[in-house]
Amino acid sequence: MYTFCPSSEALLAKCIAAAPPPNPNNKWMLAFRRNIEEPKHNLNLSRGEKNPVVLTCDVVMNDECMNDYEELIDAIETDPTSRWDYIVEECTKNPNLFVLLSERLTTPSIDKLCKHVIITKNSFEFLENFCKHFLVNCIKREYNRLYLDFFVEIHKEHEELYKIMLQIILQDTDIPEKMLSDFITFLNEDEQKEFIKNILHIKLTSENFVHYLPTILNAYKISKNSDETQNYIFSLLVQHNDVCRNNKQYGKLFLAFLQTEKAMGRVLNLKYLKDLLENHITPFRKPCEKILNDLQ
Repeated sequence: MYTFCPSSEALLAKCIAAAPPPNPNNKWMLAFRRNIEEPKHNLNLSRGEKNPVVLTCDVVMNDECMNDYEELIDAIETDPTSRWDYIVEECTKNPNLFVLLSERLTTPSIDKLCKHVIITKNSFEFLENFCKHFLVNCIKREYNRLYLDFFVEIHKEHEELYKIMLQIILQDTDIPEKMLSDFITFLNEDEQKEFIKNILHIKLTSENFVHYLPTILNAYKISKNSDETQNYIFSLLVQHNDVCRNNKQYGKLFLAFLQTEKAMGRVLNLKYLKDLLENHITPFRKPCEKILNDLQ
């Protein structure tokens, strides 16, 4: 039960009066029953107060709504290309349908749907929802070669969708780290060297960073040396130093960073780097200290 504060009641009444009547044939109106009490506007002039407007809303899923879902699933299972406009329209209006589809569709249908998304022109909103609510749920449920192949295909054919998907993956620790590690092996040498640039501007929490640290380390080792990449790795080392005190992968990244700094003939801040290293206790600390001493 919700109540509106007295000062908002006048504005609420105007909004209700200005609103057009609901269309009784709208399928979503048919799908959800909304019971709303009539607003009461009894004024107590002696106290200058108004009775609060009380709204109640009961949402019940009916058979017709489920029939809509079943129709959408049948359309995709039969041939997603034949009713593509219908599929896009329904999923754009209600992105949660993607979640249902990820749970209900068979693997061959998922395969057909993914391949068709690649070759058709769709809105950014649709692509984002497709990745976030459909593809990611499929991967979480069961990561397999199908989704890896699709991600590789996205990278080749659909740059915008690739960037969306890459950010979603890196910011979700429920997705196996192996997916990105496997993905890098499918890139050619030049693409592998450029991969790190695609993640420079993606914000990572410490949980994200630790989860994908093996991938970041591998991508960094094979990347082209640049000031931009060095600054990015340095920012990661600083930001996640406390949570990675005894993380060997972090130690490897620190060592690789210092080796590159030395090779490039640049050092960001020796004293600050030593302070970071003081907090680190893995076997990689000593090799890092040796390089720092050489750089003095």
